[in-house]
Amino acid sequence: MRISQTLTVVALLAALPLRGGEPFDEPPFPEEAVNKGLRYLASKQNKDGSFGKINTVAITGMACMAFLASGSTPSRGDYQDHVGKALTYLMSCQEKNGCILQRSNMSWAETHSHGYGLLCLTQAYGMVTEDMREKLGPVITKAIKAAVSSQSDNGGWGYGILQKNFLHGYKDEGSCSVTQLQALRACQDIKFDVPETNVRKAIAYVEKCLHKETGGFIYSLHNRMVGIDTQKGMHVPTYAVSAAMLSTLNSAGAYKSALEAKGLAYLDEFLDGKRKVNIFFFYGNFYAAQAYYQAGPGPYARYRLIMEPQVLKRQRTDGSFPGEGQYESEEQYGSPLLTTAFALLVLQVPNQYLPIFQR
Repeated sequence: MRISQTLTVVALLAALPLRGGEPFDEPPFPEEAVNKGLRYLASKQNKDGSFGKINTVAITGMACMAFLASGSTPSRGDYQDHVGKALTYLMSCQEKNGCILQRSNMSWAETHSHGYGLLCLTQAYGMVTEDMREKLGPVITKAIKAAVSSQSDNGGWGYGILQKNFLHGYKDEGSCSVTQLQALRACQDIKFDVPETNVRKAIAYVEKCLHKETGGFIYSLHNRMVGIDTQKGMHVPTYAVSAAMLSTLNSAGAYKSALEAKGLAYLDEFLDGKRKVNIFFFYGNFYAAQAYYQAGPGPYARYRLIMEPQVLKRQRTDGSFPGEGQYESEEQYGSPLLTTAFALLVLQVPNQYLPIFQR
């Protein structure tokens, strides 16, 4: 970055309130980068409408939302065909028990696949024709039942859907719980019946995950994985899990709570450079962007000024965004398709096409 640009950003940041404040001009929308990324994703769609070779339900759900976030629907936009095929694929993956899964190519959590698949269908529901809504409706209804039936007694979700045993030894896991709570709240937003008791239990679970010393959120309340030091491992908050849980509290209707103030203060330490995002950069920012957007114009513009350049500098010449950490492996996690979808969603929050990106 040039010196003049650096001084401009510093001056802007100095003028921004940390919390709330009056609306003001945000950074320009990164249209060129977004278009490159969308073209990359479009070029990678499989004939059956899916994306990737593994974990195809989760990746297809996120990729489809990236197209929806640009304004494309099954009947309009540059990527209407891609959206239509992706939605058809996701519906085809629903099992009789309601789970939205493609078991033949899964390498990680069933819960992520079900959650991201369901979330995508909810985001598309208000953008499609009546005929398509009639198809989506029964799928969403069955998926809700599978999600609520999989909730642990402590209010969270583990890696498995509709499993009596705890997959990978987890009774609850933060990222799994976030996918279910956000998807269920999105179902409520489009007027589907979701038992309020399950939502309240999930909100209580997230609240219990607060790390009082820092204001962040821990990974799991009941970690049963053998060989993990829960005191220094799963019980230490991270940027990614904290952003995910904080944004999900907002999506569940727990706005302006004391936990939100503590959570934002913790995330601010990453924006201020006091802490470093060491893992799951794109995943974490998918949720951080939502958390800051819900916090108001001031905090969100500040977030964009600081974090958006860090997202953009990672884009490769073909339009993709690289994997990192565990997401580096195409064989295990599906990068760079998943990370590209996350990045494009982060950059397209200002479009406000997705219900989850609206205040």
